[in-house]
Amino acid sequence: MHHAIMPTIPHMIPPPHTQTTRNVINERAAVNAVIHDTTRPRSTRTAARRHMTGLLYTSFKHADFVHMLDPPIHAYDCVLALSITKWVHVNWGDAGLMQFFHRLVNALRPGGLLVLEPQPWRSYKQIRHKSNTKHWPHVALHALTLRPEGFAALLTGEEFGLTMVKAVEKTHSKVEGFQRPLLVLQKNRG
Repeated sequence: MHHAIMPTIPHMIPPPHTQTTRNVINERAAVNAVIHDTTRPRSTRTAARRHMTGLLYTSFKHADFVHMLDPPIHAYDCVLALSITKWVHVNWGDAGLMQFFHRLVNALRPGGLLVLEPQPWRSYKQIRHKSNTKHWPHVALHALTLRPEGFAALLTGEEFGLTMVKAVEKTHSKVEGFQRPLLVLQKNRG
């Protein structure tokens, strides 16, 4: 079984039945339809069957890595940190973000993947314009020394020791504001 986790901040992301879970369920249904469609070539159905096996043996779990009292160690094959680094950063500062990164890396099994979507620095400045964030205990932006464009170097540096597998400069999204970089980093196997 493959295990993946998506760190969350309380009240920022809905409970476990999120869009990601719905997408996996929808993908399973779509792949299942291909498997049973005898008009498709055998090679296509075989590839779909392999893809389905991966989906069936994947589980998702949400967790608040910032406040977790007993964070997991070497528990996950993949950690998805999507659209969250900014919120950790502005609420708990550089120290909170570093703790968050340490917990993400420690949660990975050797050889595990961290999929990180660092939100651009310009989006930090837009927070004050969002009505649902006025009561959050924000750290003053001028007090933050770490920058999203430096996260890849930080995570592949000596302190964390991850290896860059792939860096996507800009993801393709139809939703405005979500064409962001995506980093895929791997924990060393040793």
